[in-house]
Amino acid sequence: MNKNKRGQSEIITTVLIILLVLAAIVIVWQVVRSTVTTGANQITGGTDCMTVSIDIIQAKEGVASSAKLTLKRNTGEGALAGVKVYINDIYKEDILMTTPALNELETKEYTLTSALTATTDKVKIAKVIGTDMNGKLCDFTDNSVGGITVIA
Repeated sequence: MNKNKRGQSEIITTVLIILLVLAAIVIVWQVVRSTVTTGANQITGGTDCMTVSIDIIQAKEGVASSAKLTLKRNTGEGALAGVKVYINDIYKEDILMTTPALNELETKEYTLTSALTATTDKVKIAKVIGTDMNGKLCDFTDNSVGGITVIA
């Protein structure tokens, strides 16, 4: 009878070890899967930052709601949600691209709610990649690294 109890305890111990190993595998998989998914999403947004190209064609002086910013989208596919406008390195406003969309090789003029002064202001834009303005914020576009001078 003593041997029978010892055999049962070894079986129970083995089953418990197997369950602990399975639990550890599930926990490790959850961490690995979330890391891989996050990394893949960052790569997608990063490549869109490189393929989507927008140039500032012109920034026209004006008071609030009459200042104009002309943007041109160059070739390159990507999910462009919009741009964030910086005036003198200070974030001012969003330009949402989904409606109306700024398609490849298209140029559009946007009215800003911020005022622009020709003698002092420099305008920069940063692309927002994704489906809405909470997407990935890219670095400043090439032609706006130093800022585009506003014209009268």
